[in-house]
Amino acid sequence: MVMDKAIAIAKDRQAVPDRLDEPGADGDAARREFGKRVYERNVEQYCAAGLNFGYYYGGSPVIADDGETAPSYTMGHYEPSAVPGARFPHLWLEHETRSLYDALGPGFTLLSVSGEHHGQARRVSGWV
Repeated sequence: MVMDKAIAIAKDRQAVPDRLDEPGADGDAARREFGKRVYERNVEQYCAAGLNFGYYYGGSPVIADDGETAPSYTMGHYEPSAVPGARFPHLWLEHETRSLYDALGPGFTLLSVSGEHHGQARRVSGWV
């Protein structure tokens, strides 16, 4: 899939419309059409929300699967989800002055939302 995108981008670079530098309505239309196509091909590379935020650690021995369907994954789309193993959705704490991620800290944080105390909380650093 990534290679298909690279090939399409290379073809776009070779297929620059002749009317691109024309003044007037024809040139404007050519620039709009070409710009839209280039934007759509490239936006996922530079705004890869799915790649940056869409991690899902399914099947890990430290993740308690609750049977919910994991969020779909594409390179360019991030779907916030509270499914165990997914990146925790962002929210502001304390009247929007502190990020949830700041409260979780660096590394991995294991959460229990059952309301039960499971011993002393520990932060896990590195890969699990």
